[in-house]
Amino acid sequence: MALLLCFAATAMMVSCTPEKEEETNPLVGTKWSCKYSNSNMVIEFVSAKEVQAYFANSALAYERGLTSGSYTVSGSNVTFSNLDLVWEVLSTRSHYKPQKGTFSGSIMQTQGQQSIYSDNDWMTWNETWNKQ
Repeated sequence: MALLLCFAATAMMVSCTPEKEEETNPLVGTKWSCKYSNSNMVIEFVSAKEVQAYFANSALAYERGLTSGSYTVSGSNVTFSNLDLVWEVLSTRSHYKPQKGTFSGSIMQTQGQQSIYSDNDWMTWNETWNKQ
């Protein structure tokens, strides 16, 4: 009997929130893209807390610049942490940091910071992403 109770308690602990969180978060597994020069930028929600971003070709297949960060969602708003897309060409580097966004159907409007051809000339950056 004690063994049965121990097994039941273990089974209940294993079925905690991470799986439930992923099941109830409609962003998990979705990709959002926007045009960038001759490429695309992609944000992919890979789990209930982790997000990845990268530059992709026209078929949205990864090309370069994979970065990871985290995110939280409150209603139709998202807040990103530590997400920094970096486009490097020769010795120049451009940064794109989405910081927050709002969802409306298949559109995500983000606000953040960008630093073009440098690591320190930060400006406000707004972008519109389409759900794929």
